[in-house]
Amino acid sequence: MNFKQRIASKKAALSPKASTLVAVTLASIAHQAGAAIVSFDYNTNTQFGGLNFDPSDGTTGGNLGPNDLTLFACGFDSFFVSSSLRPSNAQAAETDFLADGSILGSSATYTSFASSFLSYVQGTPLFFGFRLDNQGSGFDETHYGWAEVVIVSNDEATLLRSAINTVDSESITIGAVPEPSVSLFGAAALLMTISIRKRR
Repeated sequence: MNFKQRIASKKAALSPKASTLVAVTLASIAHQAGAAIVSFDYNTNTQFGGLNFDPSDGTTGGNLGPNDLTLFACGFDSFFVSSSLRPSNAQAAETDFLADGSILGSSATYTSFASSFLSYVQGTPLFFGFRLDNQGSGFDETHYGWAEVVIVSNDEATLLRSAINTVDSESITIGAVPEPSVSLFGAAALLMTISIRKRR
């Protein structure tokens, strides 16, 4: 084997390792960026009644589960969030609608029936908070989350999306969901670095 053949052989041996490293790193970065937050899109409407949803798995309606919350647009300029079962793992933050970018965690007060969210403008996306107790494999974890709604009229609302922090007792930023592009950017930068080093 001459010199050129030996170099070609070394290059061939290095290329799969570099590709594997990039793939593994991409998966790792993606996991770190999105592991804590689980989010779901709904765009589901309710009128003259309640809408049940489970923020832990993204289901709506159907059979009630211990993690379900129920939304009510009941007229008289009031909006209600309630635990669907009694007793329940789910509780709403006992506060008015939350500001986009604010932090929700253990300092808030939670209740099985939060009512009279009066300060809203119809047609404007709004956020409310909640927590889920008795989570995790040992049923000893508490997870905080938020949901986004649009109140269409006095008796009609649309559930847009929800997100929950899967890290035990860790607060959540209202409205924030990790962007996949952050992970892809990090992996692209790593790939460029490896490529440059290989050329040297």
